Amino acid sequence: MIELTLTELVLSVLGISMGLVVLITWVSRSNARHQEHVALRSRVICRLCLHVFEDHGTSRQIECPACGSKNERGRDRRLG
Repeated sequence: MIELTLTELVLSVLGISMGLVVLITWVSRSNARHQEHVALRSRVICRLCLHVFEDHGTSRQIECPACGSKNERGRDRRLG
């Protein structure tokens, strides 16, 4: 059987507690980053009227609900 002094017991409990806090914080932040990435993937900004809306479909071209113009999903890489 392992015999621990009071100091060793307190230090081990503090170490394990701090480790759990770090682990829970890391998991929470990772989950928040993932949720933000998922939310940004469905967000579309109209090129013409700058209306921001969400579209969860899979089509490449999306019609703006405010002005009716066609927008492409993803980043617009055209110049001008």
